Amino acid sequence: MTSAPQVGIIVTVPHSSTRALFRTKILNGLRRASLPAALTLLAACTPTRTLTVRSNPSGAAVRVDGSAVGATPVVIPFEHHGTRRVTLYLEGYLVWSEAVPIEAPWWAEFPLDLVTENLIPWRLRDEHELVVPLTPAADRPGVEGIDAFLQRTTTTHARERRAARTEEPVEERRQL
Repeated sequence: MTSAPQVGIIVTVPHSSTRALFRTKILNGLRRASLPAALTLLAACTPTRTLTVRSNPSGAAVRVDGSAVGATPVVIPFEHHGTRRVTLYLEGYLVWSEAVPIEAPWWAEFPLDLVTENLIPWRLRDEHELVVPLTPAADRPGVEGIDAFLQRTTTTHARERRAARTEEPVEERRQL
């Protein structure tokens, strides 16, 4: 007697349809489980890339390529290597801004990256650290932090908008 399971492999076993059905279910279960297992294994291969920014003193506002990312110390994940514009602001300190090159490690260079990022069954870590000593602004008159600058700019714009609505003359602007 030939038995044909509904899904999966066709197994022909005379006089033991129960064994054939059991064997077919196990094989189908292994096939179904292998796809998620393979995807999980491949997802584990993707490297973790981070840029850690620290400042002395800590607590400085950090912007990377113009986007605010937090206050120091901060760990910033990234996907691609290259040059990033990192800017730090802290009240009472000079603004620090510089183009920071983030170099790729040897295993992330073509064609090795095809193997290291897709086939190795463990997660690689690409960690970069930037430590910035901030310079106090006390010795320079007229230098202010980003918070004071934004507050002054906001009040100046609000005053100019009110003056434009009422058509009053705007007081002479201060040269910076």
